[in-house]
Amino acid sequence: MKKVKFIFLFIAFFVLLGCESDGEEINLPTPLQEIESEVSGEILWKKKILRNPIFGRFDIHFDDNFFYYITSDGFLIKSDLSSGQEIWKKEISNSFSAGLGYSFRTLFAASSDGDVFALDDESGELKWQASVNTEVLAAPVANGRIVAVQSVDGRITALDFKTGEYKWEYLAVIPQLTLRGTSEPYFSNNMLFIGFANGNLAMIDPDSGVVRWEIPLTLNEASSEFERIIDVDAKPIITSGLAIGAAYQGSISAIEIQSSRTVWRQDSSVFQDFISYRGDIFFIDEFDEIFSHRTVNGDLEWKNSELKYRELTKPIRYKSYLVAGDLEGFLHFINIRTGNLVGRIQPTKNKLVSLFTQDNFLFGVDSKGSSFLLSVK
Repeated sequence: MKKVKFIFLFIAFFVLLGCESDGEEINLPTPLQEIESEVSGEILWKKKILRNPIFGRFDIHFDDNFFYYITSDGFLIKSDLSSGQEIWKKEISNSFSAGLGYSFRTLFAASSDGDVFALDDESGELKWQASVNTEVLAAPVANGRIVAVQSVDGRITALDFKTGEYKWEYLAVIPQLTLRGTSEPYFSNNMLFIGFANGNLAMIDPDSGVVRWEIPLTLNEASSEFERIIDVDAKPIITSGLAIGAAYQGSISAIEIQSSRTVWRQDSSVFQDFISYRGDIFFIDEFDEIFSHRTVNGDLEWKNSELKYRELTKPIRYKSYLVAGDLEGFLHFINIRTGNLVGRIQPTKNKLVSLFTQDNFLFGVDSKGSSFLLSVK
């Protein structure tokens, strides 16, 4: 019996060894090089705001000296920014799957059951509740007239801002295999811009629901289903008369708003939000390389690969820096004009999930649900 058991273990060992050798290469995080940091930080407060570990993006909204967030177990919380202390806590639903939206003194949340909630930011009292009948993964957004909600099935539903009454809907055709996430709708120039899991970016009249144009952001001719995943999960940006969007395993494209003409396209795989500043766009690709391109023509300004595979957060702009957090809790400060890595602060030893700027401070949340307010010098 012992001999049979030994032979079994021997065979199992070589089977596992063969599986490991045939598997995909594991990309290890790039080791950090020593730098002389030109920034330093002071943690003003640190507090655990969530009980459960965080996977993916976590949204927080700020207003004056307050911040708002929603927990995975269905509590909407308003806290004081200067101290981190809770002001009120409201239980809404126990099945939240989307982020938190905030516009015109109103908070918006959506559940995995398709329920949409509008709440007063001062008191937390419920203004109205509606349903879009299917799971919502992106935060609802509003322009004061409608609330736009994108569902996991590619549906955009417009609800009346004041009452939650159904106004219109648009359903995009999406592939069977997609990423677990959807792009957050974006209002600009009196229009609604939205990216879909089929790789398209659309401009929709928010009052009527009429689609002015829907344009592919990428041309993907891959053979396998996995390689053909081209979701638009990054929120589009509108600048200099262009609508700029990015597709996973595809391209970043700039579309002229008036003519719907694609002005330029650059190959890059992006699923996190990117930013625009003084004629440039900045983004982090799926390999955690950081890029700056000219807005007008898409030309590359600079590229930084020093943080490759370090599981970076989406970038934020802080003064003259781009800032991103990594898997070891480091904040990395990159000169926004040169792309040079010039500063590093470690406010936590856990993976950073979300970063925000507010009133010259940096606010961060790590994967264990702890938050901090950081003063940078």
